[in-house]
Amino acid sequence: MIGWHYRMGSIGLEQDYGKALELFHQAVELGSIVAHHFIGVAYLLAIGVKGDKKKSLHHLRLAAIGGVLESRYALAAQAYNSGNLQLALKHLSISAKAGHDESMKLMRGIRSKYPKEFEKALRAIKKTSETPALSLDPGVELKENRVGIVDEWSDEELFSNGGEKFVLGFQNAIKNGNVTERAKLQKKYKEKIDHLVKEGDDEGQLQHLQDEMRTLNEFAAAWMGREGLSLP
Repeated sequence: MIGWHYRMGSIGLEQDYGKALELFHQAVELGSIVAHHFIGVAYLLAIGVKGDKKKSLHHLRLAAIGGVLESRYALAAQAYNSGNLQLALKHLSISAKAGHDESMKLMRGIRSKYPKEFEKALRAIKKTSETPALSLDPGVELKENRVGIVDEWSDEELFSNGGEKFVLGFQNAIKNGNVTERAKLQKKYKEKIDHLVKEGDDEGQLQHLQDEMRTLNEFAAAWMGREGLSLP
């Protein structure tokens, strides 16, 4: 990523934080997830730009959702430093489970320093994460077989109870070969994720919906493969 080289002053380029940030923003427009991380760090540490916590959190959340473990760790560190142990551990439990060394180290440090608070926060996290995911085995028949869920149900209904109706609708769209319905649901999903990122007040639902979409995409690939079809 050329923006990184401007930031570091490598491969013969003169170090230029402003140019680096400009290129990172361009990369985001082209769909780069990692660029969100670099922008978030720039706003967090005021590198080439005036520090802005709100903008930093926005970009770091988008990068974390996209799977950038360093962003997840950065969000955890910010939550920990601001005294929000539960939110910090929510982030750390994700990145540490994925093998991020610094996250595992910070979790051990928190557990050693605050053993009672650590266990209490973990119990709270577990309690808020107990919404069961629906079975996405292609061999499991759905209880309902309807098309047009997007038009029948409101956004609130689609995403209530852990997004149960959203998952059902997405499954039905795939099984019925309804590309239009699937596209509508994907748009609704993106709008919901964007809203949760902007509000920043429900990390649990954000992560749950992200996990559901990953599973749904796996389901789509498995279903199409079983039917001898290719994804649109």
